[in-house]
Amino acid sequence: MLMENLLRSKEYWSLIENGVTVAPANATTDQQRLANESKLRDLK
Repeated sequence: MLMENLLRSKEYWSLIENGVTVAPANATTDQQRLANESKLRDLK
């Protein structure tokens, strides 16, 4: 519970719950955009 609170306070908990989105090889523009946004959140 303590670790969860720490991760929630740093806004990292969504990465644990949802994971990081990875675009497939033949991704559409929207899929690429979502993957890039997810990667930026992960690097935060």
